[in-house]
Amino acid sequence: MIQTKHNLCILMLMLALTIPALASAAPAITVGSVTIPVIGETATIPVLLTGADTGVAGYQIQVTSSSPDVAVITAVDLPDWSVMSEVTESFPASVIDVTAVDLERVVSPGMTDIELFSFSISAVGEGDAQFFVSVTELTDDAGDAVQASITPGMVHVGAGVPPTPQNTPEQPAEPEELATGSIEAAFTYVPPNNGFAPLKVMFVDLSTGLPDYFEWDFGDGETFVTSVVNGTVVENPSHIYRAPGTYSVTLTASNNTASDIHTEKDIITVTDPNVPGKKATGIFQMNSHPQGAEVYLNGAYFGLTPIKITDLRPDYYQVRLKMDGFRDWVRAYEIGSGPYPSCRTTVAMQPLYQGYGQHAISEYPEGSAYIVSYPDNVTVSIDDQKMGATDLMVTGLLPGEHTISLQRDGFANWTDSLRIEETRTTMQVYTYEEPYFKKTSTIL
Repeated sequence: MIQTKHNLCILMLMLALTIPALASAAPAITVGSVTIPVIGETATIPVLLTGADTGVAGYQIQVTSSSPDVAVITAVDLPDWSVMSEVTESFPASVIDVTAVDLERVVSPGMTDIELFSFSISAVGEGDAQFFVSVTELTDDAGDAVQASITPGMVHVGAGVPPTPQNTPEQPAEPEELATGSIEAAFTYVPPNNGFAPLKVMFVDLSTGLPDYFEWDFGDGETFVTSVVNGTVVENPSHIYRAPGTYSVTLTASNNTASDIHTEKDIITVTDPNVPGKKATGIFQMNSHPQGAEVYLNGAYFGLTPIKITDLRPDYYQVRLKMDGFRDWVRAYEIGSGPYPSCRTTVAMQPLYQGYGQHAISEYPEGSAYIVSYPDNVTVSIDDQKMGATDLMVTGLLPGEHTISLQRDGFANWTDSLRIEETRTTMQVYTYEEPYFKKTSTIL
């Protein structure tokens, strides 16, 4: 009897250890599936985490549409608990990167069916599109990586899948129609097709008749050429309209035997953003590494780095830099009045692939160069970029070694070194003694 009770206790202990292990299944990330019956309609798809035994501290997740000619992403909705959140793509898009952090630990250990985020899609063509998820980072409250299986979502656009016709001896298969003048060019766009500059619009080819070559004219002086490989359009273009105006779009679809042209008149409307007040003397100057970042002041688009903005009303401004593949950079600046820029800086953009704990974006304090020559009117280039003629002040230079070139008719060309220090001005004076000259250098 004692031995029986002992065996029973061991069995109950083994069950007690086994049942929690069975109940704690590995977490999974699932993407919802949906059917959209009509092209042009939209739907919302959730991205769920089935369980969080140890909580969720944050994530970096990428979502990709397998068929952007069927469905594209038009918006992302993040949960209330997410902070330091970021969606790194303008819409519409076929690929998005989503980042969120749960600093308040709202997602507590043991929660199930946690909505990490949801995204809206727009149907642009009939067919099927899968939405795949790849996880760059998913960590729990202890900072440990969470391993989760992934189930992609499926979107079907159209009333249904038509049955495949079965050929019989009495009804032989018809040969594939050859393209002999039957091309009909057509296209659509993914909303929105109006808004503030810069406005990104995605276009989708709907041409019939087996064209394999496409020329797009976006109406603002820019064009795009694409083609077909293995029966699939290589790329349905996205275009950024940077200037206010109303634009017509033309598509020329062709192959080696036929061609057709289709124009949609005045389908894109781009409006001027709410530009901060002018008729003042404030000056703002900024650069970025790499160059080409979009610059926004108080939400108004001004252009790409490097940039110098003049005639600003003295005030506080929120400055935002945006660039594909990099995190947004945001900072407040006070712009004053005067003949010199209130802000002269260069921002190092932070790549998206950097992980948590690396969100600080470095900023390089810049220096200046004052180039003087006797005689004057000597052409000055720094790092192979022409700056002007002496006597010359050059601002916004990164600290470190630069190359300076001097050129003046009647004298030998000269290449020299120029060292820039943070927040300092390097003064270099060149005295010509035909056909050469000598240099003196001073840090002011």
